[in-house]
Amino acid sequence: MEDFGSAVDRQVDAEGIAPAAVVRVVLKAYRKISISYCLGKLLRFVPEFVISCPDLGRNNQYTTVHKCETTEGKINETFQFVLPADKTETTLIIEMSGENCFFRKIAGKVVIPLSIGNTEDLTINFSKAGGELDIEVSFIVRSDRDLSFDQTGLNEKELKFREKRFVKVNRALEQLFPELGSSERSSEPPVISMVGSGGGYRAMIGMAGAMDAIRDAGLLDALTYVSGLSGSGW
Repeated sequence: MEDFGSAVDRQVDAEGIAPAAVVRVVLKAYRKISISYCLGKLLRFVPEFVISCPDLGRNNQYTTVHKCETTEGKINETFQFVLPADKTETTLIIEMSGENCFFRKIAGKVVIPLSIGNTEDLTINFSKAGGELDIEVSFIVRSDRDLSFDQTGLNEKELKFREKRFVKVNRALEQLFPELGSSERSSEPPVISMVGSGGGYRAMIGMAGAMDAIRDAGLLDALTYVSGLSGSGW
């Protein structure tokens, strides 16, 4: 059976962009939302919405920035999930949840089945908890870029750094993937970066351990950039 990687390689278009099946959901507005109070504002439950796609695992989910401080209002937040191009069906889950000082609870949950080519406006009804949510959802195959990078605008010193760094990156990739012949390698290697999050000493220790591990695995020389926030940068 042909694996997905091989299938995508055959589908790459003239510009070298592999297609992907993309779920795009826009949360527009909500109404009839219940905001509960207990002991004043201490145990106030203010709902928000969590969007996930089970085909991408539990860790791949989004939470709205907007909190439902009132019973109705506008959200206007957009989220998207990128799936393999040969994926023709998937599922979108939208949960209405919230937390207070002591606990978090899910007040309502809706499961939306999607088929490739779907584009529609929906009004979701969280029947048990009450509340309605207007969304726009689409599930289509895309091959256009969300981000295009043109290195001609880079500083001269940055271009010189990249030129020197790519020599080392190419050597590292040759050692990591000896099965790839020169004809299968790009003339310009991919830009691989590593970034660490903040968190003081915890982040510093975690970043140091990660750097040590990728060095032992032979991956360190394949990186072009390394960046760390706060503790990771120490």
